[in-house]
Amino acid sequence: MKCDARYAEKYRMRPISDELGMEIDGYLGVIRKVTPELYDVFVLTYIKRWEKQEIWRYLHISRREYFNRLKTVKTSLLLLLSTEGKQCLFIA
Repeated sequence: MKCDARYAEKYRMRPISDELGMEIDGYLGVIRKVTPELYDVFVLTYIKRWEKQEIWRYLHISRREYFNRLKTVKTSLLLLLSTEGKQCLFIA
């Protein structure tokens, strides 16, 4: 498994504001409650920075299912951010 992303130089990203970070964290909590399968894919991909193949094996899902879940969770998060959490339909 990969080491924590904050220690890997290749994962450096532009920082976001604390306000936006708290907003994203709150919406991820909503996603975790509604669809934990999507939350797991998002966290392992973007927060823990695991390799795709490791995620497929760990979650026992196919490559296609991984990309479907990733697309769905990203779309859900973007909808929550753009509508300030007022409107979002979760499709699992």
